[in-house]
Amino acid sequence: MTKRIFLPLSLTAAAVLISGCAAVSPPSLSLGEAELPCTVNTDGAECECTALYLPDGSCRVAFTSPEVISGLTAELSPSGSAGLSFGSLSCSGGSISLPPSSPAVIVYDVLRDISAGDKKDKPEKSDDGYIFSGSCGEHGYKAFADKEGKMTRLEIS
Repeated sequence: MTKRIFLPLSLTAAAVLISGCAAVSPPSLSLGEAELPCTVNTDGAECECTALYLPDGSCRVAFTSPEVISGLTAELSPSGSAGLSFGSLSCSGGSISLPPSSPAVIVYDVLRDISAGDKKDKPEKSDDGYIFSGSCGEHGYKAFADKEGKMTRLEIS
């Protein structure tokens, strides 16, 4: 009699334990539509900025440090045109070309790469959500995201 009761209870307990251990898939990384704090470390120099990547593939990068470029804003588009503004000074058009080593171009390239959505690496879980690591050209990056996968910060080195 105890075997008849024990067997169904054992099977039920095993089913509950197995279903409770099922792996939860991490969310996909999404850029959202808010300004994103970024840190860029290249060639021994660090700068901080906010970046807004728009659905049309254009991007606005506004530098906050170091002080010498604080207030500089670069606007880049998929067509290759760029615009720069600093205080009341601005210039834009197809004749402006920023070098690939420019922090604004690096941020734009990484965000464009992330927006393509073809990242296959599994993210690392963190207290606040997830950390997606990857590389774009010569630069590695860490994209920090909340539990839903929305990016909250970007670090590029």
